[in-house]
Amino acid sequence: MLVSHKDQVRALPAGAEVFASSDFCPIAGFRIGSSALAFQSHPEFQKAYSSDLMDMRRKMLGGATYARGKASLAQDTHEREVARWILNFIREARGRP
Repeated sequence: MLVSHKDQVRALPAGAEVFASSDFCPIAGFRIGSSALAFQSHPEFQKAYSSDLMDMRRKMLGGATYARGKASLAQDTHEREVARWILNFIREARGRP
């Protein structure tokens, strides 16, 4: 998934369960039963938008971070799978199969 953030969740709220993590972001996604679903990433972002955002923030990011970020856009992302997770979570929260 595409990410763009300076701050991160460092401690889970009570009852939370981590379902996504990375070396950069150990708590990349969590849920609290059927009442809360949280992502550190941006499932709404597309690669072109992320690229433009990095271009706009190039000076702030610094050369090394900018280069790693741009290179990361060559990796596969899983927007459709994440969209299914979100829809399934909403259905589950509403008591629908």
